Amino acid sequence: MKKRLISLIVAVVMLFSMLCPAAYADDETVSFDTCTHEWETPLRSGYSITIPGSDVSFSVKTEQCKKCKWYKHVATIFIAEFTYYSPLNVDANGLVPTELATYWANVWYNNFGKNATATKFTPGGGSTSGGGVGRPKGYSVDGKAYVDSNGKSLLWAEPFGLTGSFGWYTEGSFSKDAPGNLCAGASGSGTSFIQLGSSASTADRAAPVYYFTAPVSGLYYIGVDGSPYDLGSFNSFYNNTWNRTDYEFTYTDTFHRSISLNKGESAYLTFNYNAAYCSGNAYKYFLNNIPIFIEPLGDSGVTNQNNITINNNTWNGNIYVDNSNNLTYIYPQYTTVNEKNETVTNISSTPIIYNNETYQYYTYDQTTKNYYYITYPNQPTPPPTATPSPTPDPDTEHPVRDMYYRWILTERRSTDDGGYNAIQVSELEFYDKDKNLISWPSDVSIKSSLDTSWNEPITNLVDNKINNKWGCNRWGSGKTGKCVIDIYAPNMQIPSYYGYVTGSDMPARDPVSWKLYYSFNGLKYYEASTMEQATNIPTGRNAKTEKWPFNYQSPTPSPSPTPAPTEKPGGSISTPETGKPGGDGGDTTGILAVLVEIRDNMIQGFLDIKAAFVAGFAELSANFTLAIENLNVNIQNIFNKKFPDQSTPETALPSPTPSPSPAPTDPPSPSPAPDPGKPDSGDKTNNFWTIIFPNGGGSEDGKKGIFWALVSLILALIAFFANLAVGVGYLFPFLPDGVVMTINTCLIVIFLFTIIKFIMRSK
Repeated sequence: MKKRLISLIVAVVMLFSMLCPAAYADDETVSFDTCTHEWETPLRSGYSITIPGSDVSFSVKTEQCKKCKWYKHVATIFIAEFTYYSPLNVDANGLVPTELATYWANVWYNNFGKNATATKFTPGGGSTSGGGVGRPKGYSVDGKAYVDSNGKSLLWAEPFGLTGSFGWYTEGSFSKDAPGNLCAGASGSGTSFIQLGSSASTADRAAPVYYFTAPVSGLYYIGVDGSPYDLGSFNSFYNNTWNRTDYEFTYTDTFHRSISLNKGESAYLTFNYNAAYCSGNAYKYFLNNIPIFIEPLGDSGVTNQNNITINNNTWNGNIYVDNSNNLTYIYPQYTTVNEKNETVTNISSTPIIYNNETYQYYTYDQTTKNYYYITYPNQPTPPPTATPSPTPDPDTEHPVRDMYYRWILTERRSTDDGGYNAIQVSELEFYDKDKNLISWPSDVSIKSSLDTSWNEPITNLVDNKINNKWGCNRWGSGKTGKCVIDIYAPNMQIPSYYGYVTGSDMPARDPVSWKLYYSFNGLKYYEASTMEQATNIPTGRNAKTEKWPFNYQSPTPSPSPTPAPTEKPGGSISTPETGKPGGDGGDTTGILAVLVEIRDNMIQGFLDIKAAFVAGFAELSANFTLAIENLNVNIQNIFNKKFPDQSTPETALPSPTPSPSPAPTDPPSPSPAPDPGKPDSGDKTNNFWTIIFPNGGGSEDGKKGIFWALVSLILALIAFFANLAVGVGYLFPFLPDGVVMTINTCLIVIFLFTIIKFIMRSK
C-alpha cells in the first residue's frame, strides 16, 4: 500500500510540473503577416531622429496594434511620408533601438545621398535667390512651387481683398484694371461692410479679388487643374448670429477663365459671390492663396524628363526643367511599405529644386515650415556676386538694362492726417547723372505690401504723371510703420539720382524715412540710399523733393565655374556601385567598413547568446542527471530486498553529491571474493532496469507505479523544453529566425542526449 501511495504522489507531482511555463503563455499572439491590424496610441507614442552632420531633425509618430503588438512608425521627411513596421519601439528612457535609427538614416541616405547635408535657410540671413523675402527661388508662399508634380506651370496668387461692386452673372474674371469699392487685405474685420444699395442686384456682394504679376509671357487661366478652389470664408453678423459663406468653386473645363499677359504685366482676378446679409453689417473674412496656371508662350516652356544626373547625382521621378529661370523641379521617386509589409513606389508631391545659377538644391519641409539647402561634397561653388559701393560714382556710365527696385517706407511726417491713417506719394522719380528725368517704361510693374481701399492704386507711383497719386489708408495710426514697394523696370536706364513728388493733400502723409535698394536679377539687392527723418521734404502739394544720390556700382563679370572632376556615381548603402537618386559620388568604403563591423558584431553577439544557452542547458542537464541518480538510489534502497547494510562493494552506489575538484585516490587493493549470495556480474554491464531491480524484486504494482512516474517525468520534461523553445522566439522577437532555430535545435539535442544517457547509464 505504501508503495502505491508513493508512486501516486510522484506521478501527480510530475504531471503538474508540466504546467510550468505554459501557464503564462499569451494565447492571443497573432502573426504580423496574418493580422488585421487595430492601431492604438501607445504610452510612448513618438521619438526624434537627427541625421548626423546636418540640421535635419524630424519626429517619428508610433502606433501599436492591439493584436500582434507590432508598432507602426510614421515620419515625414521633406519630400514624402515614410512608414516602417517593427516589433520595437523607443524604450522608457527615450533610447531609440539601433534597428529604428538605422532604418531612418537609410531613408535619408537612399533619397538624398549618403553624404548629403541639409542646412536650414534663415530669412534675412542670406540671399533668397529670387523667391522673395524668406524663401528661395522657385517657390511661392508656404513652400508652394511654381511647377507642380504633373509639370504644369503655375503661380500662387495672393488675396488683394474683397469688392462690393462686381457683375451679378460673372463667376470669375481677369482684368488689368483694379476693382472699385475695395476692402483690402487677405483678412479683415469691421463694424460695417461696404454698402452699395438696397436691391438684390447691388447689395450683399462680397467678391474675393486676387492680384499678380506675370513672371513669363503666356496664357494665365483657372479651371479643372486647380479644382476645387478654396478661396476662404466670409462671416457677417445678422439677426444676432454669425452667417458664414464659404468661397468654393469647382470647374470641369481646362480654361474656365483666362487672360494673355506679357512678362511683367499685372492683372486682377475677381470671383463673384453673393454673401447674405453682409451689406452694412459687422463682418470678418479670411482669404487663401490660390493657383493660377500658366501656358507659356515663346521659348519659356517647361521640358519633362524621367531621370536626370546633376553633378554626379542621379535622380528618378517626375523632373521638369524650366528654361526661363534655370530651375529644375525634381519630384523624386521613393519607396515605402504598406500594412502588408509590401514595398510600394510613389512619386513625391513635394519637389527638390536645383538652381543652375547658384548650383544649389533646396526643398521645403511641410512639418517645420522651413526651407532647407541640400549640399554634397565637391559641389560647384556659385559665382561671386557684385559688391555695392558705399559712395556714389557719378562718372560711372549707367547702362540701359532690366532692373529691380525696392523702396521700403518706414516713417511719415506726422499723424495729423484727419484720422485716415494714410501715407501717399504722387510719383517716384529717377534721374541720370546730369539730373535729367528718366521716364518709367510702359511695361513697368509694381506691387505694394500694403493694400488700400481708396481708388489711388500703387501703379500711380510709376505712371509718369504727377497729377494723381498713390494713397494707402492701411499705414496705421502712428508715424512709424512699414510698406515694401517692389518695382520691375525692364529696359530702363539705371539712375544716378532719385526723388519723389508729394501728394495732392495732407502733408502729414509724406514719407520722411526709407531705404532704397536695387537688384540686377531680383535675387540679391544692394542698398542705394537710406533716409532717416528727412526735414527738407517740401510742404507744397504736388511738389518735387530734392534729388538725392543713387549709389550704384556696375556688376563685376562672374567667372565661369570650374567643372568638378568626374567621380564614380554614388549609390545606396546596399549597392554602392549603382547610381541612386541623391547619390553624391563620395567614397563609400568608410560606410561599408562600419556596416561590416556592425554585421560582425551582430553575428558574434548571436554566437555568444548561443554559447550561453548551450552552457546553461548543459548545466541544467547535469543537475537533472544528478537528480535522477539520487532517485535511482532511493528506489533501489526501497525495493531491493537486500538493504544497504547488506551491500557489498560491488553493489554499493557512489555518493550522489559531486565533488568540486577531483579527490585524491588511494592505491588499488585486491577485489574481495564474490559473495555467493549475489549474482556474479562478470563483465556484464547493468542498465537502468537492472539497477532498479537487480534481483527482479519488487511487486508488480510497485513496478507499474515507478514506470508511470518516470513516464510522467519524461512528459513533464518534454513539455518544459517545448515551452522553453517557444518562449525563446516569444521573449526575443528581434532574434532572426535562423538564430531561434539554432537555439531550439540545441535544446532538443541536449534533451535527447540527457534521456539516452539516463536510460543507458552504466554502473
